[in-house]
Amino acid sequence: MVIVVRCTNLPLNTPVTVTVKPANGAAISAVGYNTSGTLASSTATVSLNMPRGGGLIYATAATGN
Repeated sequence: MVIVVRCTNLPLNTPVTVTVKPANGAAISAVGYNTSGTLASSTATVSLNMPRGGGLIYATAATGN
């Protein structure tokens, strides 16, 4: 599955990690980069295999400030 993360005020080419924590089982993560857009508004595309069932999906990013 492809997940598109909208970023605001994040420098381009910053690694964005998407983590899926299913209701049952171990969490999985994948990394993509926000390579499309500008500092004010960009997108990162992350591909990962979604586990079955419900759960949480969240994205994190950190810059070297």
